[in-house]
Amino acid sequence: MLFPIDVVYLDKAKVVKKIVAGMKSWRLSWCPGADSVLEAAAGWAEKVGLAEGAQVAFEDSEPGALG
Repeated sequence: MLFPIDVVYLDKAKVVKKIVAGMKSWRLSWCPGADSVLEAAAGWAEKVGLAEGAQVAFEDSEPGALG
């Protein structure tokens, strides 16, 4: 990737274990116990108020709703 991103680590229950905000290119990150990773544009996690311990839910949306 050539731009910073937010990296959100989730456990099996989709609870946020760790957030790495604005991770720059060519960097590595990990989180023991994470089951999945959500990658988003830098600043997204703060914009939506996401914090460690929050429960994340995924829903279907209309085509093109995110972009």
